Amino acid sequence: MLIDITKALNEEGFNKKFPVSLAKEDIELGDGFVVTHDIETEIQIKNDNGSALLITCNFDVELTAPCSRCLKETCVSLNAIVDEEFRLSGHEIILDNDNDAPFIEGEFLNACKLLHEWILSQLPSKVLCKDDCKGLCPVCGQNLNERDCDCDRTVMDPRMEKFKDLFDKFKEV
Repeated sequence: MLIDITKALNEEGFNKKFPVSLAKEDIELGDGFVVTHDIETEIQIKNDNGSALLITCNFDVELTAPCSRCLKETCVSLNAIVDEEFRLSGHEIILDNDNDAPFIEGEFLNACKLLHEWILSQLPSKVLCKDDCKGLCPVCGQNLNERDCDCDRTVMDPRMEKFKDLFDKFKEV
């Protein structure tokens, strides 16, 4: 969805809210994150006395993602608060480089890209189904939250592995 910001760039004191709707199918996040509901919000665009263009928005996102330890499908709720400010010179946005605002396309604001960028910036680095998740057994793959297994899960320091082999060789039976 493109929003024409020509009027916002040219009129000092411009202040308007634009309704934005984004279908969950149109949001691809990767790493197993899936948006569960469409996003309905408003983007406010304001010209601050001809010196800056202010773009604000507040929206909630419901996601599912695999737990980082046991891979169980886990719900994640995010609140994204968009707060962008761009300096204006004359009636144009001043960008330090082209990557500063991939959602500004000439005199249009790509609302879908803006929301997508902000969702990506809010994604957690680690998702856990619960704080004390035990994860999966590295030997058999059993979910240790559901039941324990009898596997030997001791982790040997790889530098000591040769000594273990040596001791096993000379162990008396």
